[in-house]
Amino acid sequence: MNQEQIMRAGESINIQITLSDEQIERIALAIVDLISQRYNFQHNTKEILTPKEVEELLDISHTTRIEWTRQGVLKSYTLRGTRKYYKYSEIMADLIKVRL
Repeated sequence: MNQEQIMRAGESINIQITLSDEQIERIALAIVDLISQRYNFQHNTKEILTPKEVEELLDISHTTRIEWTRQGVLKSYTLRGTRKYYKYSEIMADLIKVRL
């Protein structure tokens, strides 16, 4: 039985592929772009986000952002001492990973 016959019969097939971390990230970013286009999301042209901008983007509270950062759900960068910043592209890629 070939793939076309399997699909017509309603059966499923499993395919296993191995991808590098770089390939996975490129695929995740491509998916983010497709989702943004599909649902007419405005692409954020600003790559570096403040904590407040992250909270607004994700519609989460200050406490949730801090907890997600502490848990590693959100990756932050520290600049100028204690100020934290986030990368838009990483947030979007992480959202895809959470959904997968």
